[in-house]
Amino acid sequence: MSTDEGTDRALDRGSSAIPASRRPSFWHRGHPVFTPLAGFFTGTVLVVVVLGVLGVVLKALFDVDLSEHPGPFLVAILALFVLNVLLLVTPGTRRFARYMLFGLVITPVVVGGASALTLFFLIKNDA
Repeated sequence: MSTDEGTDRALDRGSSAIPASRRPSFWHRGHPVFTPLAGFFTGTVLVVVVLGVLGVVLKALFDVDLSEHPGPFLVAILALFVLNVLLLVTPGTRRFARYMLFGLVITPVVVGGASALTLFFLIKNDA
């Protein structure tokens, strides 16, 4: 019997053969997929939520329509990219920032592509 088999059998009996430091945590931060998924979805959420909230706040407080005055919208996008560059410069967050940048870039591309395709089919089938 190898040591791995003994550990599996010990766990089946309910004993705690694995020390607490080696047990997986709730978020499994050591898993190789955790950082890419967290970075990508952080970038996606930043694009959708931050820019959406900015549009709602500007419309409610200042009656600014972003389609007529895109300046604040462009400044917010620039701020998101500056934040990402700061994360890219820091060695500890470089991998996270690469995936966050991917989420920041791919979200508008997907939304724009889906919108263009939908508009194309609506116009084509209107005849």
